[in-house]
Amino acid sequence: MPVINIYLSKELFELVKQNKSKIIQEALRQYKEKLEQLSNHSCDAIQQLNKS
Repeated sequence: MPVINIYLSKELFELVKQNKSKIIQEALRQYKEKLEQLSNHSCDAIQQLNKS
């Protein structure tokens, strides 16, 4: 699994520490949405090519 190093201020670190599961869940939800959008665009393009 890749590692991401992020340097935060102490206040921001405490906020992230308290809310990390919510932050991770939101990031995964956004990532999934973007993958679905990319997939839909690819499918649309393939369908248009097939119609031609």
